[in-house]
Amino acid sequence: MSRYIQARVARQRSAQTSRPALHRHSREDEWFYVLDGDLTWEVDGQRFTGGARSSAFAPRGTAHAFQNFHILVMVTPAGLDQFFEDVTALNKGLSQPDFARVEQLMQSFGTKSRSSSGENNPVRAPLTVAIFANSL
Repeated sequence: MSRYIQARVARQRSAQTSRPALHRHSREDEWFYVLDGDLTWEVDGQRFTGGARSSAFAPRGTAHAFQNFHILVMVTPAGLDQFFEDVTALNKGLSQPDFARVEQLMQSFGTKSRSSSGENNPVRAPLTVAIFANSL
């Protein structure tokens, strides 16, 4: 077992109307830091709005979603970055994301959206992600 905590840091930006569905990670904790603009978070049913230099933490198992963002996100342990690479490749060239395949991919990474559990919360447009650090 490693003595080091593996983490992945990425910069993410969305269109104003784009957001991921309310979802839970079974394996990862996420920390969000707002770079600019206003970010709206929903964590376990509570809604928060914060501007630049605000942050939020979503421990694994916590239902969360966010919108209107230009953020840094740290995920620990590392590995979820592969999801973003895979979802980008999966939807490359499509006029709209293949939501059924995105749901399957999410589940393979231990992530479950509310829409996959039968609740009315559709997956929205995919995120634009720029990974700038492999691990800390």
